Amino acid sequence: MEEVLGAMWLISPIVLAMTACVVIGFEVTAREALGRERGLREAREQAHEDEELALTEAKEKAERELEHHRRLLDCHVDALIAAMPEDRARPVPWPGRVLESCCAAIPS
Repeated sequence: MEEVLGAMWLISPIVLAMTACVVIGFEVTAREALGRERGLREAREQAHEDEELALTEAKEKAERELEHHRRLLDCHVDALIAAMPEDRARPVPWPGRVLESCCAAIPS
């Protein structure tokens, strides 16, 4: 009986150490998985923010270009209207809006 108790006493620390190693291994694996998930989530959020920023910048650039081209076109249309002597009697609408309404696509 003493031999069995002595063997259990020797085996017990070894079993505890092995169990601790397994638990630590699971903890490290879980931490790595959580870190990976956190990193992927942050990367997705950053990509989404970058995409929104790029879209906003593209919209602003398109609006600036549209306004620039509209002003250039207004000058040319104004010059054409001023060159037509027979149409001076009637009121002249804003040229950019007239051209914009003529070129607008109708969804139907």
